[in-house]
Amino acid sequence: MHEEVVRALAVGRTRFSYRILRRPSPRTEPVIVIGGGFQGSNGWPHMEDRITPVASLVTADLPGMGESDPLPPGAGTEFMATAIDRIIDDLDVPRVNLFGYSYGAELAFGCARRNPHRIARLALGGVVSHTGAAQRASLRQAAEHLENGDVEAFATVAARMQLCLDEDRHIPRRSLVYRYVRRSMLHVAVQVPHVMDSLRRSLISGPAFDGGLTGVPALVFTGEHDSITAPALQREFAATIAGSRFLTIKDSDHWVVLERAADVADLATRFFTDEPLGSAPYVAAWDSPAPGGKTLALSAAGHHGPRSSLHPQMAGSTEQRTAPVDDRLRVIALEVADDLRELATVRTWAARVVQDLPEDQRLDVLTVVGELTSNALRHGEPPRQIRLLRKPGWLCVEVDDTCLDSACPRPPSTTGGHGLTLVAAISASWGQRQRATGKTVWAEIELPRAHEPDHVH
Repeated sequence: MHEEVVRALAVGRTRFSYRILRRPSPRTEPVIVIGGGFQGSNGWPHMEDRITPVASLVTADLPGMGESDPLPPGAGTEFMATAIDRIIDDLDVPRVNLFGYSYGAELAFGCARRNPHRIARLALGGVVSHTGAAQRASLRQAAEHLENGDVEAFATVAARMQLCLDEDRHIPRRSLVYRYVRRSMLHVAVQVPHVMDSLRRSLISGPAFDGGLTGVPALVFTGEHDSITAPALQREFAATIAGSRFLTIKDSDHWVVLERAADVADLATRFFTDEPLGSAPYVAAWDSPAPGGKTLALSAAGHHGPRSSLHPQMAGSTEQRTAPVDDRLRVIALEVADDLRELATVRTWAARVVQDLPEDQRLDVLTVVGELTSNALRHGEPPRQIRLLRKPGWLCVEVDDTCLDSACPRPPSTTGGHGLTLVAAISASWGQRQRATGKTVWAEIELPRAHEPDHVH
């Protein structure tokens, strides 16, 4: 079990904070996660699941994010760089692992160039090393809508420019991610000061990726359909880092951290613990370092096995099967122990139950399972139970806990609010039932009738 501590720091008069989940007896150096322009300290639940069993995890509300003070007028990447250096100083450790995504990749790369002796390993995802005329035109169009007060049109343009909308490119959760990103853009249009400055920082490259890097083991990755900066251009950037590796993740675009969140977290864990990368089932293609500093471009074809086997005995959780309520309805339940690490167990259990579904539907169910269970573990009280109820054309996820407070959705922001927003976007309907001993939060998902099993596995 890890200890959670929030530390307050400042750059001049600008206050900000970071959050550390301390892991006793870690296998590797602390992992600092730096996200995009709107991702703060509570926006990385899958990283928490995967990283904290092996290392301490650090997430931050940098200046201009979450509850931290806004950026001072004229402040840019150098100001943010100082904030990151303050975090590393405050941790008081010899070296750290650094993970940066999108705008965070620019900050993480700059930190590694300034302090290579303090960085054990560097992972950079969705690197906006180049942007094309289409992205710049979209930014101008978004700015015009915002200046005219049309936040709906702004949100549409801002969301579309961040996603691959080519229907010939297979992205299983495209419509869900679009709804989520657009809803987030609506929120930031109203709530985030200087929103266009934030978007420009996130999506328009500058000279920050010039100059190369030596002496730091590095990984560069992105979704295979990233349309902000093409994977080929990100591979060129990776080649400026001596001995780096580059890979793409299947069926995803620039928002791979949402579309394939568990896989990104698994990839980071593998890299930071020096485990093999190329054999991971979600890897589309990768470049492996070769003798003499060259790289070998490899294909991931043929690697489609599961990451881990399913174990009949799951420590900490107890599975319960019920008799059919009627001729069609099947119910299966799992008691959930009072430990955030149980999320991985719950997801494995649910994946086994819905393994017959098409990929899109299976991912939707597993997302709802993960978000409702995470919400109960973080904000509810034990004992907790999750149930999957299923009949032809319909599935319901129910999660019980004994906290009497209602589960209240809030607009997604850098401080959180993403979980129930995702649930609302995926499900046909959702809600909660108050009980004398707590509450049940539920979400219903429509299923294709052609994929109804004779029984629940």
